[in-house]
Amino acid sequence: MPRAWPAAAFVVAAGLASAQVDVKAVLSPPIIPYHKQAAFTVVVEAPAGVVVKLPDMRDHFGKLAVYGVPDYHSEPIGEDRVRITETYVLDPVHIRHHVIAPVEVTWGDANVIAVPSPTLRVRDLTPEELEEAKRFEGAIVGGPGATGPGYSGLWTWLGGIAVALAAVAALIFYLRGRRALPSGPTAKDVWVIAKERLAALAERKLPQLGKYDAYYVDLSSILRYYIEGRFQVHAPERTTPEFLAEISGKGYFSPEQEVFLARFLRLCDRVKFAQFRPDLEAMTLSFEEVERFVEETIPRPELEEEAIAA
Repeated sequence: MPRAWPAAAFVVAAGLASAQVDVKAVLSPPIIPYHKQAAFTVVVEAPAGVVVKLPDMRDHFGKLAVYGVPDYHSEPIGEDRVRITETYVLDPVHIRHHVIAPVEVTWGDANVIAVPSPTLRVRDLTPEELEEAKRFEGAIVGGPGATGPGYSGLWTWLGGIAVALAAVAALIFYLRGRRALPSGPTAKDVWVIAKERLAALAERKLPQLGKYDAYYVDLSSILRYYIEGRFQVHAPERTTPEFLAEISGKGYFSPEQEVFLARFLRLCDRVKFAQFRPDLEAMTLSFEEVERFVEETIPRPELEEEAIAA
């Protein structure tokens, strides 16, 4: 049965009547706040015997980030026709009008159909959206996996470590102009705890059980509490826009890490607020990216010693 496209989608189409090959570029929705995502879909309808090649669009979205891998699907729509779709999930990083490169589909013996792509407008949050996001923040008080009577004592202890590390960090900032914490046996507890929690989350197999909300709430909380302990950034109690505004261009993270944080936290918001349901591959990728972020931001003693000596 042919798929009905959302009314809010913006569609650009072209076709070649003689070959009965039709191509559409669908953007849904065409206007989004910067904490949401949009779906860009290439749709091709062609005779069943025609060989169609869709372009790899991942490098054609300008400053828009592409989340995960494209979703490819082919289905019959009649006795002798097929519909081929390939969907990219786009994550905005900047508030602006994003121009997307045209779609060029090849078929048969080097025949080409070029379709102009719609433009995605990324806007700021409305006061109502910002207020709604604030109400949903801090879903897990105290961080992921915190249960039982001993939980508060553990976080009090970690809070004491954080205060002590903040004092040490202030001295380091003064002497060396750095923003990262120094290495040492106490500071290592922050990322060791993060790794232990990631391992515990993996053992629960929430993606396989279809528990999307619980999985992303725990995964984002692990990341936020790690960032707070590692960089003294108040991540757990902040909304995603507030947190991104604080870290932007401040030198806490590399540009690539900032892009990852923006994309990942907005995905978590979509799962919590908009009932978005990522597939198992996307959920596995989210876990691997958080794991890699923790690994990349662990202080290296040899580099710290060289910096101090210099």
